[in-house]
Amino acid sequence: MKKTHPKFLGAIVVMLWPMLSVLGLSAAEFPRADYVLLISFDGLSGTHLRAYLAASPENFPHFRRVLREGAGTLNARCDYYASETVPNHTSMLLGRPLWQPAGWPEDSWHGYANNGYTVGEIYHQHGNSQPGYLHSVWDVVHDHGLRTACIVSKSKLLICAESYNATNGAPDTVGEDNGPNKVDYVMNVPWSYYTYNRWAIVGAVTNYLQDEVPHFAFVHFADLDYIGHAYGWSSGVWRATLEELDGCLGQMMAFIEGHPAMSNRTALIITSDHGGGVPDYSHTDPQYMVNYTIPFLVWGPGWPPGEDLYRLCANRFDPEIYRVDYLAPLQPIRNGDAANLALDILGLPPVPGAPLRMVRGQPVVQLSVSRQVHGLVVRWPAPAGGYVLETASRLGDSRAWMPVTEGVVMDEVDWQKMLILSAGGAEPQRWFRLRREP
Repeated sequence: MKKTHPKFLGAIVVMLWPMLSVLGLSAAEFPRADYVLLISFDGLSGTHLRAYLAASPENFPHFRRVLREGAGTLNARCDYYASETVPNHTSMLLGRPLWQPAGWPEDSWHGYANNGYTVGEIYHQHGNSQPGYLHSVWDVVHDHGLRTACIVSKSKLLICAESYNATNGAPDTVGEDNGPNKVDYVMNVPWSYYTYNRWAIVGAVTNYLQDEVPHFAFVHFADLDYIGHAYGWSSGVWRATLEELDGCLGQMMAFIEGHPAMSNRTALIITSDHGGGVPDYSHTDPQYMVNYTIPFLVWGPGWPPGEDLYRLCANRFDPEIYRVDYLAPLQPIRNGDAANLALDILGLPPVPGAPLRMVRGQPVVQLSVSRQVHGLVVRWPAPAGGYVLETASRLGDSRAWMPVTEGVVMDEVDWQKMLILSAGGAEPQRWFRLRREP
């Protein structure tokens, strides 16, 4: 069948850049806090969380509170190369993808693909060993004289801390020598199908925080992943577990608000290593949307309440339904952004060599036009969810702008959207713009 295109040409097509302003973005930095808790709900699919929040919001009051009082998205991405536990938690703490994208530096990827038995292994030797040492969020926080903690519920995640213990950590070259051990407190709370440990994790966290307040802590809940593998991500048991974890989140928030040192001085970063559900008892294929879509939420002092996190980032754009590689011009928020975001919140420099870093600022998507044999092509980088292409025959009248509903195609090779305008007769000139939806 012959493909037809809108006939918008006659004289000139004039391109307008979108005017995208976000209230509250007066400074190019994220709100500061003295303490950061990075909470990972293993196996929490952003797709499932969105559906349950829409269907029964009353069952998830604390996730709703985080979204209402903080900034976030339910459409972030896990690592492009893998939707598995250890590689993605490694990305969270090192700020690096699993593998090296073309043209990226040698120390820009972590290379640790093992998702099984990790005892006796460390990142610097069993992952990307070319740099000799892979710096992490632990290094930066510790070397600036601040405290760190790691509380997990899968023993294989102990590699996150053991790679930076007194034996394997690098010398401290920042100011006072605080030694090579980068993680001050490490605890594993074993999980079993008979004694679900979500409340044990909450107890471990709150008991520890009674005596010590780390400036950066990583807290891991394994429940949703284990339940998904046993009963399926679409099961009632998985949903009930998510409801209980909502309660766990609420208890930790209440504890922080009642803590004399942490109240109004603590930020939570809440995300996941991967989703799950295709097939229903698994998550290991990163090609499926329910497997690669995750939440990324931030709650703490100074964050614009109820804001879409994508609106606060100059270099992150909503990927719509797409699985976007690291070379696409517009990058989504990923769980690997957590390390450097935590450091930004603490007012510390980024992880050395870590390329994954959200930048606060005004997002801009630029339209361009090129002439072809049969007409003009309007194009813009994509995916950029929430932006609508509009056209008008005149300026100065807001009612003249109409959305373009036909002819827009997505190019997943060069990551751009296009509208092909065929020349045809003496059509009046048209104006185009990208408008950010409210």
